[in-house]
Amino acid sequence: MGNVLENEVKPIHKMGIYEKYIKRPLDFILSLCAILVLSPVLLLVAILVKIKLGSPVIFKQERPGLYGKIFNMYKFRTMTDEKDENGNVTEIHCTYDPETKCGTGFTGRKVKGTIQWVSAEKNVKAEIRLYENIVDEEKGVYNEDGSLNLNPNSLTVLKDCYVEENLADAKAYDSFQFVRQGFFCVDAKDSTPEHPVFNRIVSLKSSFKLPK
Repeated sequence: MGNVLENEVKPIHKMGIYEKYIKRPLDFILSLCAILVLSPVLLLVAILVKIKLGSPVIFKQERPGLYGKIFNMYKFRTMTDEKDENGNVTEIHCTYDPETKCGTGFTGRKVKGTIQWVSAEKNVKAEIRLYENIVDEEKGVYNEDGSLNLNPNSLTVLKDCYVEENLADAKAYDSFQFVRQGFFCVDAKDSTPEHPVFNRIVSLKSSFKLPK
C-alpha cells in the first residue's frame, strides 16, 4: 500500500435549493445524454478492452466525494499483469505521463494526486487497523435477547504491511490514502517511527476481481 494524497477535511455547509432539489436530477439528465451521444465510442472502447485485456471490462469502485460522502465510480479496466506458473503476479503493465509523476512542475493539466507504488527494497513495516461499524446493523441492531448485535469484524489488525519509508516520520492524525484501501490516519497513541500504526477512517471498496 502507498500514500496517494493527504485527506482534506472541509466544513459542512447548509445546502441551498439548487444543491438539494435541482443539481442531482440535472446531473442525471446530462450524464444520460452524454452516455447516449458517446455510446458508439464507449462500445468500441469496451470491445477493445475485452480483446486486449479480457474480463472484466468495467469495474466499480467506491470513492469519497464532497464532505466524505461515498459515491460509486465505474471505470474501464486499464491495467494488465503477468503471472508465473503458480498464478502469482510478477509484473503489472500500465501507462503513465512522466511529466506529472511529481504532481507539480507542469502546465496544461491539473493533477489532484499521484499514485506511488511501495518499493520492495525501501519500505517500513507498519501495523494497519481496519475499523468497521461496531454494531452489525445489516442483521439488526439488537439480538433476540435485547443485547446489541456486535460486529465481530469491527476491528481487524494487519501486522505484516509495508508502507513508504517516509511515512515513518508522519505525525499523529496525519492522513493519507492507501491505494484501493481507503483513507488512513496515524494513530495518536501507539504509533512510533520504529513501529508506525495507521487507522482506517474511510473505506474504499472495489468490485474488481482479477480473472482466474
